[in-house]
Amino acid sequence: MTILKTPNDEKIVVNINNDIRLYRAPIGSEGVDIYTHNAQSGVIYYYTYTWSVFQSPGYALLTPDEVRDRLVHLEGLQGDGRLKSNEIKIAKQYFTGIFDSMPE
Repeated sequence: MTILKTPNDEKIVVNINNDIRLYRAPIGSEGVDIYTHNAQSGVIYYYTYTWSVFQSPGYALLTPDEVRDRLVHLEGLQGDGRLKSNEIKIAKQYFTGIFDSMPE
């Protein structure tokens, strides 16, 4: 469990083992995963979990727009960094129409 401070100075407890992962970075020596956390208040928060074999993990809150932009970018990538089919499905649940304007 990790405590993050929101822009409103509220504290939320996030846990990568319980929160929903929107994106998992390819396995390697370092990466940035994206999670969503549903607070008891009903507010949905988004955050990154930065991991590395070289340093301690880090967390950062993101706005919904930042997450949406990152997911669209990741979907447009080629190879291992691209969103997987299950991640696309979850992204569509949180962001209606997220990939509608993307070329086939």
